[in-house]
Amino acid sequence: MEQKMKRMKEEYNKINVPSAAKERILEGTQRAKNEKRKKKRIQSYRWIGVAALLAMLIGLPNMNASVAHAMGNMPLLGGFFRLVTFREYSYESETHNAEVHVGKLEYQEQTKDSDEQMTSEGNMSNSQQAETENAVQENVQSGSEQAEKTVEQINEDIEKITSQLIADFEESLQQEGHKGLTINTDVITDNEKYYTLKLSVLEIQASGYFHSKYYTIDKATGNLLSLKDLFGEDSNYIAVISDNIKLQMREQMAADEANKYFLDEKDFPEFNFTAITPDADFYFNHEGELVIAFDEYEVAPGYMGAPEFVIAKDVTDTISK
Repeated sequence: MEQKMKRMKEEYNKINVPSAAKERILEGTQRAKNEKRKKKRIQSYRWIGVAALLAMLIGLPNMNASVAHAMGNMPLLGGFFRLVTFREYSYESETHNAEVHVGKLEYQEQTKDSDEQMTSEGNMSNSQQAETENAVQENVQSGSEQAEKTVEQINEDIEKITSQLIADFEESLQQEGHKGLTINTDVITDNEKYYTLKLSVLEIQASGYFHSKYYTIDKATGNLLSLKDLFGEDSNYIAVISDNIKLQMREQMAADEANKYFLDEKDFPEFNFTAITPDADFYFNHEGELVIAFDEYEVAPGYMGAPEFVIAKDVTDTISK
C-alpha cells in the first residue's frame, strides 16, 4: 500500500500544469485566504458591535432617570398575531360554484417578566427602576389593548364583506347564468415592523373580477395603518408616489406593447389614472419596499390582472415619517 501511494504521488507530481492555470489556482487560493481573513474580521467587528450595543442598552438607563423613562416609553407589544381557520363555505352545481376559506385574526398576548425587561436592575435606584419598569409595563399593556381592538376591527370588516358576498351569491342561485365566488385570506407580511393580512375575492359572472383588501398592522403600536400614516403631513406623498407609478406604467408600456394602462388616453381621458387615494391598498414586500396594489380593471384592462407597483426606497425614504 505504501508503494502504491508513493507511486501515485510521483505520478501526480509529474502532471504538467500550464503556467496560466497555475497562476489562476494560486490567485484563487490567495483570494480564498483573503476572504477567510475578511470574514473573520467582519465577524469580530460584529461581536464588537453587539457588545457595544449591549453596553449602551445597559448603561444608558443608569445615567439618569429621564433616559430610563424615555426608554421605557418606547412602544412595545407583548404578543404576536396569527391567522386561524374561521369560516368555510362551498357550493357547486352545473352553473354555480363557490369556495370560501376565510381566516380569523388572533392576537396572542405574551407577558414578559420584569426581570427580562429590566437589564440594569442592579445598577438603578429603587425609584428609578420602579419608574422605568412601570413605564414599560404601561406601554406593553397599551399596545396589547390596541392590538386586540385592531384585530377585532379587522375581523368584523372581513366578516361583513364575506357575509355580503355569500348572501349575493346565494341570491344568484335563483337566477339564470353562471356565477362563481372565491374568497381567501393570506398573510402577506410578517416581519419585525408590520403584519399584513390580505383578503382576496374573485367574482365570476360572464367575466371575472378580482379585487383585494389589505390590512397592515404596526407591530410597535398595534394600530391599523392607512397609507397616510406612513408619511409626514407636508410630504405630498400622494403626488410623489403617483408620479412614480405613472413613470413605471410608461416604462412598461414602452418596453412591451402588450402592456396597457389607463394613462395618457385622449379618447377617454375620464378613465386615465391620475393619482392614488389616501386609503390606497398597500403592503411591504420582503425587501421592506412599499407596494401599491390595484384591483382588476382599476388602472388597466382586465387581461393585465390586478397590477402592483413597487415603490423604491429611494423614493419613499425622503417622505417617510
